[in-house]
Amino acid sequence: AVQVFMSVLSMTDVTSDSAFLGTYLKSEQCEGQTQRTELYHRCWEMWTFGNVPDWHPQLKNMVLLSWAAAFLQLIYVFMETVPLPSDMWKVDYELGSVDREKVFHTKYRTPYHRDIPQDHGSALFALAESNGSQLIVAEELDYSKLKMKIQHPGWLKNTTKFPNHIKHVHDQVSR
Repeated sequence: AVQVFMSVLSMTDVTSDSAFLGTYLKSEQCEGQTQRTELYHRCWEMWTFGNVPDWHPQLKNMVLLSWAAAFLQLIYVFMETVPLPSDMWKVDYELGSVDREKVFHTKYRTPYHRDIPQDHGSALFALAESNGSQLIVAEELDYSKLKMKIQHPGWLKNTTKFPNHIKHVHDQVSR
């Protein structure tokens, strides 16, 4: 229940940011606009570092930049999920196939996963993280913990290999 509530709050945040931007831009046409801007400038001047550069950004620019900053996470999502051009055409994207003999290629390198390829599941979890699906993120962490418990004893038998299960948990937690 907590994860569903957190997912709703995450979507509400994006919605309220957009509503605030729209309201602000519309209020630029109102009579009290100059008083709001003057208040903003006075607050900026009272700030500890406000007089250091003797310059401060315009209120409209700050509102637009803070709204646009929310979309910076899209860069992360693309770097996490989109295959490198050299791998893009080799990856199988179909959901299922009647051809049971076909070998599916579902592991690929991305800009963030150049050395150890990731799979579609990890890409889907990154997408869930970016759109605020907290229930999926919580289940993802449980899954990675279970996967590590299963894979770790096998790695202990041959520690000369790279511990992929550690990287998997690291990838999940670092998001």
